[in-house]
Amino acid sequence: MHLFRMDKLEEGIVRNIQPFFEDLPETDHKDGKYRLRKYSVVKPLITGHLLPTEFTKLDITTFTQSSNYNDFQGDVERSFEPLDDELVVNPAFVSTCNLFYYTFSLAPHQPIEVHQMRVLPKKGGKLSPEGVHQDGFDHIAMIGIRRENITGGDMHILREKEGDSIVNTPLLDGEIAFLNDRVVWHNGTPVKKIDKDKDGFMDFMVLLVDESKEYE
Repeated sequence: MHLFRMDKLEEGIVRNIQPFFEDLPETDHKDGKYRLRKYSVVKPLITGHLLPTEFTKLDITTFTQSSNYNDFQGDVERSFEPLDDELVVNPAFVSTCNLFYYTFSLAPHQPIEVHQMRVLPKKGGKLSPEGVHQDGFDHIAMIGIRRENITGGDMHILREKEGDSIVNTPLLDGEIAFLNDRVVWHNGTPVKKIDKDKDGFMDFMVLLVDESKEYE
């Protein structure tokens, strides 16, 4: 059983995903002006011999976490715009999801929750405003898509909530961290601009699976 592991996507995969982050909207949620986001639950539509070859979006655009895991926005139903159709059918997205399936040996028809996010260096630029936390899922993948004119945004992985970090590193473009969310904890440091006269941001995706969860 993995506690965590790191991998890296091919440059072409990251390059094909990056344009889909240019129109992420603000929301009225507590973090909605500096953590721009789209969200969908996707499910394999066509499966090959071992891994899915095509995905479809379920009709779900709200996300709720228990306050047991998120004391910043826990027990609040948050609505988001869904992922673009063009992203979900893009071979780069399919390949990325397949790596997630392969790493955790997921069942062929297991839905996965996908958060597509851009963090801006304003209002504190908090990558993880809830602090050290677990997400209440079985498996997580955090994927660096693009860092532009920022410093910070470091990923911390801990064995215990109050313990020391066993990993402390920026999540660079194309890097993907797989976490066993039932065992380890994680956090992210705020992002800050390098050049104050230029735009800055950090783009990343988070994939989540709860194998016991039922989706209507």
